Amino acid sequence: RGFLCSFYDDEPYDNIFRIPVMIWMSPIFSARHSNAALRLRNAVDRQFCSDDLPYLLYDLAGIDFNYNDKSRSLINDLYIPHKTIIAD
Repeated sequence: RGFLCSFYDDEPYDNIFRIPVMIWMSPIFSARHSNAALRLRNAVDRQFCSDDLPYLLYDLAGIDFNYNDKSRSLINDLYIPHKTIIAD
């Protein structure tokens, strides 16, 4: 196919490589963490690469460290959508 480790946005393959992500929030979580709940609601329908999932989880858990790239957390104000990388 010729798209080894390249960015791939070809329309026929667009839906084949999409993985739905769903995060359930209990009413208690929403009440106790209203800021996180609001950021999650605002992130609905944003483009997201599964490579960035750890950064989302770090953000939700309130974990920060020297090499934490906040631009990769779906719910962070600094988030930058990345192109999907597909390896054949």
